Amino acid sequence: MKEATARFPYRLAAIDLDDTLLGPDKRISEQNASAVQSLRNLGVMVVLASGRSYENILNFHQQLGLRGPIVSSDGALVKNAETSILLQQHSVPTDLAAKVMADGLAYGLTLICYYTDGVYVSESNELTTLYQQRSGEQVTVDSQQAQELRSAPLKVIWCGNPQQIAAVHKAAEASYQALLNITLTDPEYLVFTAFGVDKAVGLAAVAKYYHVEPTEVIAFGDGNNDVPMLAWAGLGVAMSNARPSAKKAAKLVASPGNPETSFARAMEMVLISKLHSA
Repeated sequence: MKEATARFPYRLAAIDLDDTLLGPDKRISEQNASAVQSLRNLGVMVVLASGRSYENILNFHQQLGLRGPIVSSDGALVKNAETSILLQQHSVPTDLAAKVMADGLAYGLTLICYYTDGVYVSESNELTTLYQQRSGEQVTVDSQQAQELRSAPLKVIWCGNPQQIAAVHKAAEASYQALLNITLTDPEYLVFTAFGVDKAVGLAAVAKYYHVEPTEVIAFGDGNNDVPMLAWAGLGVAMSNARPSAKKAAKLVASPGNPETSFARAMEMVLISKLHSA
């Protein structure tokens, strides 16, 4: 991997997708694509880091002409897109996954479960339709029993209306906080991954593989699930539309403006602050 340039101190960049690189239309704007290319022109390896499945992220990886690892499922799976080399895989233990699924169903929630062979839901309803529209994931309706027969899931999501999720959030933390990683990604989604697994862990696996120090990493994000990697990276950059938690974890926040080009504005700020100060 190339050394950082004398003027630009970062060798690895991690970029979230939804509401960071992707605009409200779930597309990469021309300005954002150009900003990604500017990083690559500086010799920086660009890695997409998202809660989406590996296969889903792969489409954007290829669209941008990137090469190398993809951090998927909130850091649970990290795999090289060209060589299929697995840098990391941390699944929710089968026994814990079964209990989380059973509890979620007992609360009257819908389950969304990520496995290495696809994304499965416990039922098809308005919530799962909304999830597909937001994430672009292709989902398969499957029973809890069928899911339990598979290998342990990469992550489990409790899906419900915001009032339902708010009502069960504290109970979930009381039951699983010492056993699993729990993140409220949106008002409708409570995400469970293996204990200690998040985007920072996935990004750290990439950095270790390429012998990159955390101080040489820059991360861009907007959500609660981006907080760990924004805090871990040498420079964390939050979007202008980011959650308060993400802005607090970041060292820079993009200037206000069109959400479709927030990443491009963030990159402009980084270049001004780092290149012009050199």
